[in-house]
Amino acid sequence: MIAMSDLCAILDNIRQQPDHEPHWQALADHLCDNGEDVIATVVRAHWRACRELMHEGVSVEGVVARFRTIRLNDLVRLAAKTREREERGGSGA
Repeated sequence: MIAMSDLCAILDNIRQQPDHEPHWQALADHLCDNGEDVIATVVRAHWRACRELMHEGVSVEGVVARFRTIRLNDLVRLAAKTREREERGGSGA
């Protein structure tokens, strides 16, 4: 179980480096450890889409909240947008 101070550190790390996958994986671990297995799986599989939302100005907390209610169509659209950005050679950083 990750302590609240550890969660704060994870969130701060993501805010500072949204393009760094291990930070997102640490968040997914925290979510899993706290009974949010489905959201953890989405974050693990689609951390690039999470990052995309942050590049659009959504906070990391907002990303998690959005993923709690995201519809499959929205996830597909966001994944396609992320793929297009990466094909252009930019992570948005």
